[in-house]
Amino acid sequence: MAALLGLAALGLWAGDAAFSLLPGLDLPGSGLAKLHPPPASPTRRLSQRVVFVIIDGLGSTRTGNMPTLEGLGARGVHMTSRPFYPSYTYPMLTTMLSGVEPRYTGVRTNRHLRAAGLDTIAARVRAAGLRTAMVGSDSFPARVDPESWDDVRVLPFDLDHYDRWVPPTLKLDAPLTLVYYSQVDVQGHMHGSASPEYAAAAARVDQSLGYLLTMLDLTRDTIVISADHGHRKNGGHGGTEAEVMSVPLIMAGAGIRPAPRGAEGLREARHSDLAPTMAALLGVAPPVHARGRVLTKALDLSSQEAAQMTVRDAERRKYLWPTIAAFDARGQRRRLWTGLLRSTLALVTFAGIFMISRWLNRRSWLVWDWKTVGIAAPVFTLGFYGLFFAFEGAMSLSVLREFWPVVERLFRYGFAAAGLHAVVAWLVLIGRVQPAARLSATAGLTIAGLALAVTPAIVAYAVVGGTPMVDPASSGWVFFAMLAYAGLTCYCAAAALVLALELAVLTARSGWRPRRQETLS
Repeated sequence: MAALLGLAALGLWAGDAAFSLLPGLDLPGSGLAKLHPPPASPTRRLSQRVVFVIIDGLGSTRTGNMPTLEGLGARGVHMTSRPFYPSYTYPMLTTMLSGVEPRYTGVRTNRHLRAAGLDTIAARVRAAGLRTAMVGSDSFPARVDPESWDDVRVLPFDLDHYDRWVPPTLKLDAPLTLVYYSQVDVQGHMHGSASPEYAAAAARVDQSLGYLLTMLDLTRDTIVISADHGHRKNGGHGGTEAEVMSVPLIMAGAGIRPAPRGAEGLREARHSDLAPTMAALLGVAPPVHARGRVLTKALDLSSQEAAQMTVRDAERRKYLWPTIAAFDARGQRRRLWTGLLRSTLALVTFAGIFMISRWLNRRSWLVWDWKTVGIAAPVFTLGFYGLFFAFEGAMSLSVLREFWPVVERLFRYGFAAAGLHAVVAWLVLIGRVQPAARLSATAGLTIAGLALAVTPAIVAYAVVGGTPMVDPASSGWVFFAMLAYAGLTCYCAAAALVLALELAVLTARSGWRPRRQETLS
C-alpha cells in the first residue's frame, strides 16, 4: 500500500509538472513597462494612412499562389521578417506592435492574454491625436493594448465577411488600420502548410487583399503585410524550425522606396522592426520601449533623415540597456544556481534509488533476474518513446499544434505503453507461485522500470527545472521535459496497475498452498 501511495504521489507531481511547463514560459509582466522615457520628437510624415495586414500563419515560402501579394512586393519592397522564439501568435503580435522581443515582454504563449503594459505603435498614434482601427476574425491584436484602439470589429470566420465589413473600417480613414486574417493559420493547424487546404486559404486571403486594394490610394496610403509566424509542413509552430521562423514582409505605397527583391539591406527584418518603421511612415514617435530599428532603406527618406532615425534608434536602445542587462543577469544567476540545485537533487534521487534497491535486495525483498530487468522493465520506456517518435517525429514546441490535443496524445501513448507493460509483467511473473518470490520479483520489476522512466524526467528537471522561466529554455528542452514528465506519470500508473494486480492475485491465493516448487527461471 505504501508503494502504491508513493507511486501516486510521484505520478501526480510529474503530471502537474508536464501541464505547467508551457504556461510557465509566461512572466506576469515586463520590467521595461516600469520605464517611462520621453517619446522621440515627430518626423516628416510619409504616409496619410498605414494599413497593417497580418496574415496569421503564412510562411515566406508559401506565397506562390498569391499573385496580389507578390505583385505588391514587386511594386514596393519584398523582404523576409524573422519571428522570435517562442513563435506563438500572441507573443508575436505583442512584439510586432511594441517592438520588444518575447524574452523581455514576458508574453511567451497564447495563454498570456493580458496587456504587457508596454508602449505600442497604436498608443503612439493615439498620442499624436490620430485615430486607430482594427478589423479581423479575432481580437488578438487589439488585446495587446486595448486602450489604444478607437474602433475594433471582430468578424465571423468566413472570408466573405471581410469583403462586407472591411470597407466600413477603411472608410473611417484611421491613419493606423490593422486587418487581421486567421484563416491560413487554422488550416495550417488542421492540415499543415504543405496541404492543399492551406494553399486554398492563402489564395482566398489573396483575393480578399485584391478587394482591399481597390479601396486604397497607394499615392497617399501605405500597405504593410506580414505574418506572425509560419507553419511546419505537418502543421504547428512555437519552435524554431526554418519554415516557422520565416514570414513575408511586403511594403508598398506612399513613403516606400521600391527596390528589387533581395536588394542590399532589404533582405531580412525582425518583427521588432515593424512598429518603429510604421511610426516613421506616419511621422509619429516610435514606441518608447521598442528595441527594433526603422527600416530606413525601405523608406523614401533623405540620407540626413535616415541617419537621424538610426541615431534615434540607438539612443532608445541605450536608454533601455540597463534594464535589459539587469534582466539578463538575473536570468543567468537563476539558471546557474537553480541548475546547480536541481542537479544536486537529481544526483540525490539517483543515489536514493540505488541505496533503496540495495537495501531491499539484501533482505531478499527485491529480486532482479534477466526476465524482469532485461525484458519487462524496459517495456514501458521503449514503448512510450517509440510510439511518440513513430507518430510525432520531433521534440519541439511546434509539435504542440494545439496544447490539449497533444497532451492527450502524449498520455494516450503513455497509457498504451502502460497496458503493454502490465501484460509483459504478467507474463514474466506468471510462473512464480510462491508469494514471497512473486512479491520480490514484482518489486525488482517496479524499481528497475522506475529507474528507466525517472531518468529522462530527472535530466529534464536538471536542465529545465520549474516555472516561471525568467530565462526560457530552448524549444527542444521544454518539449523534452513535457514528454519526460508525462512518461513518468504514465509509468507510475503502469507500475501501480501491476502492483494492484499482484495484490489481487495474492489476496485470491491467500490460504492456498501450491503443490509444486517455485521455478527460478
